[in-house]
Amino acid sequence: MKRFLLLLFGIIVVQQLYGQTQSNDSCTKLSINGNTVKWTELGKTRIYLKDGTIKTRCTIHEVRRLFVLYEKDGVLHDLSIDRINHIEVTEQSRMVYFESDHRLKIR
Repeated sequence: MKRFLLLLFGIIVVQQLYGQTQSNDSCTKLSINGNTVKWTELGKTRIYLKDGTIKTRCTIHEVRRLFVLYEKDGVLHDLSIDRINHIEVTEQSRMVYFESDHRLKIR
């Protein structure tokens, strides 16, 4: 019984730590000229891939350390940041690039 309780306690602690790292990994907002804006409020975007493909009429929901979560035609998709050249926010006339360490750079 003692081992079972220790195992249960260990599982709870690991789940809490995983939840904290997962939430720290998530970015649902973007800072443009000092103003904080949700990715979903940016409207339709274009995602330019390194292989030349362009994904149009996308709505970005979340940017994580390794991938971008976006909606296209009512369906959620994820895309590895390593495959993305840049994201074009048409309404803001901005380009979002990812540096080698996956940090955002806005132009």
